[in-house]
Amino acid sequence: APEDAAAALAAAGCTRIDVVACFLSSGGGHVARDVPAAVARLARAHPHLAFRLRPGALCEAPGVLAAMAAAAAAEPS
Repeated sequence: APEDAAAALAAAGCTRIDVVACFLSSGGGHVARDVPAAVARLARAHPHLAFRLRPGALCEAPGVLAAMAAAAAAEPS
């Protein structure tokens, strides 16, 4: 759970946590609504940590779409 991960990172001495929305699509409201709300809850629970929500979804990162297409086109092993 994100709460457990944040607590573990804080206990390990982290001071900043970058959050990446690991979705294959930015539609459906999760990236725009749900993830920012979850990060805000984490920030309230851990005011000593700096949270940075990376923009967009993972599917929008350079190279991800190409890697997914290559994996889909590859012959099954």
